[in-house]
Amino acid sequence: MIEKVFDTGLTPAQNELLLVLSEECSDVIKAICKIQRHGYDSTNPTKANSPTNREELERELGDVKAAMQLLTNLGDISKTNICSFKQEKLINVKQWLHFQND
Repeated sequence: MIEKVFDTGLTPAQNELLLVLSEECSDVIKAICKIQRHGYDSTNPTKANSPTNREELERELGDVKAAMQLLTNLGDISKTNICSFKQEKLINVKQWLHFQND
């Protein structure tokens, strides 16, 4: 069997932070799914004093922002570009939203 090496050119530090970001993004998706199934204010019924699904989403979004900051600190992505694309999205997404007020 012939082994092929797939060299992305990523350093271990770059790969590590991309893994952190992807893990945090998957946690956000999981939190969203729980909200869609059970609502924002639902909690884990098997754990006393568990956070609400809203709080879990807020925590996971904070974790994504932290991962983004680590990537910008490393210089792999541009905070300026992110902000620019965010503004572009806020304008363009309006045509696809059906239930949002301006």
